[in-house]
Amino acid sequence: IHSNHVGIRDMAVETFLKVTTKCRRRFVTTNLDDSVSYIDDLFRSPLSAFTIHSSCTFVDLITNIPDHHVLTIHEGISAMISSLSTSSENERKVYLISKLMHMCNNEWHEIVRIVSGHIEAIYDSQLLQRIVQIIRINTKVC
Repeated sequence: IHSNHVGIRDMAVETFLKVTTKCRRRFVTTNLDDSVSYIDDLFRSPLSAFTIHSSCTFVDLITNIPDHHVLTIHEGISAMISSLSTSSENERKVYLISKLMHMCNNEWHEIVRIVSGHIEAIYDSQLLQRIVQIIRINTKVC
């Protein structure tokens, strides 16, 4: 996903989406040899030295990649979360969605804070691009 070659990066992100969509339940289930599931490992604290499945956290995964790839990553992870369908899994589902949307929600709150204090900031093209990206992320996760 972080390859310098655009084609490889595109293929990696598309493959991530395909795998997470087709095998979504496997990512939220703890395997016999593991203490946590892949998705729990993905959302672990970035300060944690403990890792089982991945060499990076969710923050690492979506940092320094194009916005359209960030959307695809969110879509894939939300597919994993959607496999938690029983009523006993609802609390975990809410928790994972909150972890998935944490950065996006923080950015939204920061934008609201900026615009509340300085309404002209809403006309900044970079700020508008961030607002559009936040709306797109929310749409993909839904």
